[in-house]
Amino acid sequence: MTMSWVGKKNGCQPSGVGKGPFKGKGEAILLWHRESQDRLAQIHRDMAALRDETKAVPDRQFSVDLHCLRHRDAKSLRWRMNSGAHMTWPRIVLLLARLPPSMVQWYWEVQARLLVINGQEQVARYEVKTAQRLIEDMRSLLQRESV
Repeated sequence: MTMSWVGKKNGCQPSGVGKGPFKGKGEAILLWHRESQDRLAQIHRDMAALRDETKAVPDRQFSVDLHCLRHRDAKSLRWRMNSGAHMTWPRIVLLLARLPPSMVQWYWEVQARLLVINGQEQVARYEVKTAQRLIEDMRSLLQRESV
């Protein structure tokens, strides 16, 4: 989506959003959209950090990998064997029996973090798309108002 910007003091007011009954609402929506994009980007960095943390384990057989679905711009963390084969958590649990208790505990904590961060990514992505739709809806309303 292309936005044209008018010369406001802060430089972030889309043309037409400051007119009529929606005066001032455009800046709040654009700010919400930018902040939600920033939150999503931070979650993606956190996902990459968790992936890197699991890959740094010496003599590991499995680690977390970052899976990207391009058609939805979605990312999720998944367990993989060193060979690249996908592994489910229940199958990983069976492999944990061979590890020292401290490592077993660490992997359980990683799994808990994985579940939380995957959920956060879904919610943040939905928030970005919701704010984007709201911007588009307001633009449509303003175009109708100016006719």
